[in-house]
Amino acid sequence: MMKKTIKIAFLAAGTLCFYANIFANTYGLFPSGSTSKGSAIESAIDAREAAGLLYNPALLSVSKPGLTGELGLGRLLYRYEHPQFDPVSLNVTSPMVSAGWSSSDIAFTGSSIRWGIAVLPTSMATLKIAGLPRRINGTPESLNVETSRRQFHIPVGISWNNMSMDTSRLSIGAALIATYDERSLKANSLVDQANLVDTKAKGTFYRPNVGILYGYYPSNSEMTSQAQSQNLESVELGVSFTKSLAKGFKGKTTLAGTKDEFDTETVDFDPAMLMTGFKVSLTTWRFSLNINRLLAQSGSSIVRDGLNRKTDKADLRDVNQIGAKIEYQISEDQSISAAAAYLPTIWGAGFYSKNSDLTSEHELGHLFGNFNAMPVRNQAISHSLNLGSYNIKNTFFRTAGKHSIDRSGDNPGHYQLEFISWTTGVNTQF
Repeated sequence: MMKKTIKIAFLAAGTLCFYANIFANTYGLFPSGSTSKGSAIESAIDAREAAGLLYNPALLSVSKPGLTGELGLGRLLYRYEHPQFDPVSLNVTSPMVSAGWSSSDIAFTGSSIRWGIAVLPTSMATLKIAGLPRRINGTPESLNVETSRRQFHIPVGISWNNMSMDTSRLSIGAALIATYDERSLKANSLVDQANLVDTKAKGTFYRPNVGILYGYYPSNSEMTSQAQSQNLESVELGVSFTKSLAKGFKGKTTLAGTKDEFDTETVDFDPAMLMTGFKVSLTTWRFSLNINRLLAQSGSSIVRDGLNRKTDKADLRDVNQIGAKIEYQISEDQSISAAAAYLPTIWGAGFYSKNSDLTSEHELGHLFGNFNAMPVRNQAISHSLNLGSYNIKNTFFRTAGKHSIDRSGDNPGHYQLEFISWTTGVNTQF
């Protein structure tokens, strides 16, 4: 009985850990900040607010200085159809918030600097799933599962802007991103309420990013950085690089039938990202193209599942993300935009070898990603309104995807995802 109970606990932790990642959008599902969401992709050229510190700190030099805030709601619809078990459906609504501040220009001869800081929560979800069926040794078992994740980033950065050139500008930026991540998972039997597994883990991690922005403004030789932020006639190129991050979570786990806790370590991996963006502004029309390269393959031997100690590696690969945006200036104070992007998954199917012991050897696959575990297509529509010292941006964002894993994969079945959000971002000089 003890062996069976522990096997249930392993299964619950292994197959359900993806729920803990359900709102994790770091470098994958949706961007932070209303301006970034309006581009439908994490952008090295369009993220012109304090949240842009997460993507290209050089954009501080063309962002509107002052306070930035974002508030909205996001709704996730998720369905998983396993070939042997009953389908699982999730419908979750969660608040979305972010905040930041950037300084005004601190001028020097021929140049200026700015600095900024942002607080960007990217996961605030707690899920309770009653009666989740799983088949153990030929017998269906119903589990109550509660899983949660708390994650937020605090990037702090600075940008230098060369203003000595007549019709062009060069900005260079650097930032340090602090990430706090906390996860928990509980599972018990629906029949007798016996606790099967209780695990908690957390950590604080740091990674740098650097970026450049080059702009050519042929008819605006006296432009200040504030004028640049209005996107008059120009051609701009942005490039940034964010270092990869191995996240070793330290935690405690208790399994059924035991009173003593044992240490658990789960190693997650955020890939390095090389981001490029190109933007052309023609008075009332603006076009931007974003191409991001996620360098995930190097994390294949880093990612670990803390309970299954025989996990050797993860099935990861490098991928390209691509997005495009078009914007129209309705009047001096209003503009609208539409954007679309395609984000392939960095995760493969993995494999699972059914050994006789409790910790069967397998390669982590589809479900263990930070929810870019399936290819998705993003769309966004935004409206921007300037009211004196205030700028208000309303953004509708949608992402959707589907993916099937055959029986040779680590987690076979069919997956469907749709996430929609409405956010209002406000920027004001202060």
